[in-house]
Amino acid sequence: MTGAAHTSGEPAPQTLRELTALLADGRQRMRAELAAFFAGPEFDRTGEEAGPPAAVTARAYARLETVNRFVHPARELLTDVHRLTALHEWAAVTDGTLFAIMTSHYNLVLAGLLRRAARHRDLDPVVTELEELRAAGVFMASEIGYGNNLLALETEARYDPAAREFVLHTPRPRARKFMPNTTVNGVPKLAVVLARTFVGGRECGIMPFLVRLTDGRTSAPGVRIVPLPAKPVLALDNAVTTFDRVRVGLDALLADERDQLAADGTLGGLLRDKTARFLGSIENIEGSKICLTAGSLAMSRAALTIAVRYAGQRLTFAPGRGQVVLADYRTHHAALAEQLAATYAMGFLFNDTRAAVARLRESGRPMDEATIRQAAISKALTSWNTREVLEVCRERCGAQGLFSANRIMDYLVVNHGVITAEGDNEVIMIKAGRQLLDEPDAVLTGTDTDTDTAPESGTGTGTEAAREDDVPAAGTGRWWLWLLGRRARGLRQEILAGLRAGERARGSVFATWNDQVAQVRQLAETCGRRSAAAALFAAADRAADPAARAVLADLAELYTLRCVDEDFGWFVGRGLLGPKEAADLEVRRGGLHADL
Repeated sequence: MTGAAHTSGEPAPQTLRELTALLADGRQRMRAELAAFFAGPEFDRTGEEAGPPAAVTARAYARLETVNRFVHPARELLTDVHRLTALHEWAAVTDGTLFAIMTSHYNLVLAGLLRRAARHRDLDPVVTELEELRAAGVFMASEIGYGNNLLALETEARYDPAAREFVLHTPRPRARKFMPNTTVNGVPKLAVVLARTFVGGRECGIMPFLVRLTDGRTSAPGVRIVPLPAKPVLALDNAVTTFDRVRVGLDALLADERDQLAADGTLGGLLRDKTARFLGSIENIEGSKICLTAGSLAMSRAALTIAVRYAGQRLTFAPGRGQVVLADYRTHHAALAEQLAATYAMGFLFNDTRAAVARLRESGRPMDEATIRQAAISKALTSWNTREVLEVCRERCGAQGLFSANRIMDYLVVNHGVITAEGDNEVIMIKAGRQLLDEPDAVLTGTDTDTDTAPESGTGTGTEAAREDDVPAAGTGRWWLWLLGRRARGLRQEILAGLRAGERARGSVFATWNDQVAQVRQLAETCGRRSAAAALFAAADRAADPAARAVLADLAELYTLRCVDEDFGWFVGRGLLGPKEAADLEVRRGGLHADL
């Protein structure tokens, strides 16, 4: 590693302390407390490789009870974003099924009910029931026929004014709720169900309802639950759930509109903006993304820890040397260094995202569009990166990486769940890219001033006149970072030009959008990568220890070089880079591999 080190080659203790403090965002004591808790006998993994899925599921719910006693009262946990996400990190690396159940119970159900209970005190008994874990919370949105397209869901809730009740019904097979953990297995389940709501024959949009599904022994009248097939590693009690004219009281409507319904049986002027109401119904999904990201990031770090330690111990043949450890081979070392740099970048991007969410929660404000987009991009980039990290670490550990005792293969399955949960990555990135088309240049480039200049370097001269005070020195880490911002701006210009051309050609709206959608996704990815690299450079700037500062700066530059290299053809095609920069990039990248 770069900087002062002990004679053993290990970094000095003060360097390790600083790196730990920066990654932990200064909350080492809280993290140490959680580490001690998850080291308890309830989380011992001995013998967990075997056993039927039902036993694994039961163990996960038992562990949730242990967690719940530890964090009680849960309402305090939900106001502390740093503790909440750290708890999910430990759950993810300890028990993937626990991680999934915990996310649904705390983030998707209890958090939303606590907000509602502040205005509707009749929800207090339900909140207490969930806080004491006398029932597990389940969030039911996706349907077999629509997946992520929640605005098109078909489950119905029709208001009966005479009985002051809603009638919940699944009108056709494709409207069955798909995937939530609703199986009858001894654990009572209380669900928040999204349904298309009708009052007086008028469709009022998507609203959430509180529905008791099962007492743990039998399903509620009118509720039909069919367990789904088993999945490897993730022993969630997933099911397909159908509602057959299930009646729930007016107080089951978890929306402000229930007050007017209670008063005069109509909704009237409250129905102007169905989209805004829908977004309010799924706000918990947006907040839950940061906990999924935390878990994914933790699995990446755990796998890298295993792979790096293994590389320092496993002996292999070396010409002229007899035997060396795997880490002495540059190809092995470089592969892990690249993944380490990317994981550090994702870590500091996550820290920035978590801080933004924490500020909003502490002030009592809902998540705004910019923070929702930031959380979505962080979740997608982190879980995609973790997938690559896990595959590289598994391969670099050889046959050892296949065993559940080393968890890497288990993490791969759990992380695939993160990629899909709370919005498939592909979908949320396209949505984020679409929003970025309307943002100012400063959002895309991370600068306060809009600069339309190109670097003065070799053959990458660009088409605009460069201003030296706006562009970092060519070949430096900050210059490569500047190029990512330049790509983001260039992508947006090209997308908007393509959309205008489609309009002029009078093609179909879908065909025009479809021609640009790949670049729209690339725009979100480029902006996210630039933000991650910038966060890692900023962490290096904050480091007081010179060795820690040097390590973080090297990791930031290595990650940035990798991002540029992956899209090098784009930069060449726009005249921003050429053969000289390609050669410089490879030389610098190799030097960083050697330094780290």
